[in-house]
Amino acid sequence: MTEKQLQQANDIHKRLEAKKQELKVFEMGKILSITVRCFNEEKTEYEDIEYSTNLPRVKLKGVMLDLLKSDREGLQYQFDKYLEEKEVVNE
Repeated sequence: MTEKQLQQANDIHKRLEAKKQELKVFEMGKILSITVRCFNEEKTEYEDIEYSTNLPRVKLKGVMLDLLKSDREGLQYQFDKYLEEKEVVNE
């Protein structure tokens, strides 16, 4: 494996580990609010509005967990596939 290929594998691995940490945060955490950035028509000024009441927190958390798990699985597949390709080339 060349240095460039090793760097690519390390980059994928770092992204995978970061996604696992993000998933852990959402699994262990609780959604308290959502912040929405509202721009004016010219998109030159904005206001951040925080919503904290009447949120479907369980549904939001479920959607976030599904997205993060999907992202993690995609990165894991990408990492495994990358290593498989490099093993075939090296044999």
